[in-house]
Amino acid sequence: MQEKSEVFGAFKTFKARVEKNQERPLKLSKQIGMKNTTQMSLIFACEEHDIKKKLTPTYTPQQNGVLEKKNRTILNMVRGLLTQECVPKTFCPKALNWSIHVLNRSLTFVIQNMILKEAWSGKRLTIDYFRIFECVACTHISYEMRKKFVDK
Repeated sequence: MQEKSEVFGAFKTFKARVEKNQERPLKLSKQIGMKNTTQMSLIFACEEHDIKKKLTPTYTPQQNGVLEKKNRTILNMVRGLLTQECVPKTFCPKALNWSIHVLNRSLTFVIQNMILKEAWSGKRLTIDYFRIFECVACTHISYEMRKKFVDK
């Protein structure tokens, strides 16, 4: 999305896709900082379709610990991929996409003996194209001495 005005249309498309795929209605929507009139239409649409809203204040990442932990996991994976293969930092977006791809096809504690992507689509997925990376030992670089995508 390029502008905030596109949020409502994207939400309607997402809602329709989820309900078609899962064959049941959407029940919860988590939204951050609803203040302008464009996003208020999203709130009214949620009320109209009986979707519960969880509003969180803007600039308070501690309100969503699960998301923050997932972001940290993804960034650690990206750092590991870039470091492991001595890949230039320009490949960061590709490493980010690959990390998310791997996480979406990994087992979790939430759903036993099933990958999240399988639970969502109902189809059995193969991951036989995955390859194991070598294990490298590194020294720890303190928090004060590193930047976001620099090795730890």
